[in-house]
Amino acid sequence: MIRLALSLALVAACTTDDASTATQSVGTGSAAQLPPGPPGPPPPEALAACKDSTLGAACSFAQLTGTCKDGPDHTGPQACAPDRPPPPPEAIAACAAASAGAACSFDHGSDHIAGRCHAGPPDAPLACAPE
Repeated sequence: MIRLALSLALVAACTTDDASTATQSVGTGSAAQLPPGPPGPPPPEALAACKDSTLGAACSFAQLTGTCKDGPDHTGPQACAPDRPPPPPEAIAACAAASAGAACSFDHGSDHIAGRCHAGPPDAPLACAPE
């Protein structure tokens, strides 16, 4: 019975679609984080959203909005990359009287975050980003 449980745990760890969250637990009962693998291909909906678009065009799929972009190695078909969410208001407030590159910190929920003030898109205010 133990051998069957270990075999099932190994199969589950080796066949997961997301290697960055897969864990393996063999014998000791503790879980060890596997190293993240390379990102997978974009979903078909992201590819279809940019099929007839130009690089940098606005796009949307599955209730997400984004921009048509090349992959990380600038090869292959374009895909719709979802827009990044804006920083939390606390991160913007932490840099309200600072300049880019200044040290900053803020509390977000139960987390205390220390970082540096970074500029975002051209019309966005500075925001504190973790280092």
